[in-house]
Amino acid sequence: MTTKTNSSQLSEAPILPSSCYTSPEFYQREMESIFSRAWVLVGRKDQVAKVGDFFTCTVADEPILVVRGQDGKLRAFYNVCRHRGTQVMAGEGSCKAFSCPYHGWTYSTEGELMETPNFQGPPSFKKAEHGLRPIQVDSWEGLVLVNLEADAIPLLSYLGDLPERVKPWRLGELKWTKRVSYKMACNWKLYMENYIEAYHLPYVHPTLNRITPFQGYAFEESSGPYIVFGLSGSEPGAVSVSYLGKGRQRPLIEGLSEQQRKMSYFYEVFPNVTLNLSPDYVATFTVIPTGPTSTEMYIDYYFPEPDSEGFDGSDAYEVWDITNKEDVKICERQQAGIQSRSYLTNPRDPVQEQGVQEFRSFVRDSVEGPDD
Repeated sequence: MTTKTNSSQLSEAPILPSSCYTSPEFYQREMESIFSRAWVLVGRKDQVAKVGDFFTCTVADEPILVVRGQDGKLRAFYNVCRHRGTQVMAGEGSCKAFSCPYHGWTYSTEGELMETPNFQGPPSFKKAEHGLRPIQVDSWEGLVLVNLEADAIPLLSYLGDLPERVKPWRLGELKWTKRVSYKMACNWKLYMENYIEAYHLPYVHPTLNRITPFQGYAFEESSGPYIVFGLSGSEPGAVSVSYLGKGRQRPLIEGLSEQQRKMSYFYEVFPNVTLNLSPDYVATFTVIPTGPTSTEMYIDYYFPEPDSEGFDGSDAYEVWDITNKEDVKICERQQAGIQSRSYLTNPRDPVQEQGVQEFRSFVRDSVEGPDD
């Protein structure tokens, strides 16, 4: 993890060259140096709450299978059959065993190879040596994360002081309500950089800026693989905004301090997740690189009492849907421009773009090393 730098250092720090946002070679280095070594959010514990529940996902372009084993333990494997490499499962669901659709090789939910129908095999072949290859998996506050590195540090050690800072929102007790997905023709880093600065609000999000002016956003000191900034409100729940003019009346999350009831906090957790902590709900933004100039992003929403009579989360869904469509459009325009041979310098505001440079430092230090 990079060392935090002061504002004057950030304004003078080297930029990432445009090739870092376009090059297939650099993209592969990121997949190997960042996404194969970091703890990456892939799903929710409620997706694998019962024995046999599973879901599939992709990390660093690798197919992954997450499952709740028959013994109740959470596990993750490469979703690759040991026979001819076919992806064993697709989507999500529940089952007692995994059967490869190509030749019927069957694995237990603990990853053991159970059946190889009509397969003679060489004399040296042993089922016990051909189970699904495991990877590290853990959960935190109802979220499931994986790490492809065999000797990766434990999840809680990786997160630093983030769990303590996020604890008041009781994310693990909130209930998931909805997922919304977006595709964009830009490098994944452009979206992450865009999210961590409010400088663009008056120009990209004029309506949102009238409700929550960009001057109200302020960065805070942090200790961990994340960048944090907050947005002030004038009264409890005031920052739960809507383009309809007023936020819906919903219960606030219990246990928040008076200040937390007046603020929205944004934790951009390296490499690809942002936690949006509002007084009445939490949203997680997960960015999935799909190529040097293509990205997918999805938002999951969590509320304290979504089953209560009269619950309405439409204002939260609406404000972020409009905002993200505006962000996608500007990030795609930036991608088109950053590829130009003329893009050589990048002066930065040490206050407004502090988060951008800290994020770039995370990337640079992860791929090149802090002294390179």
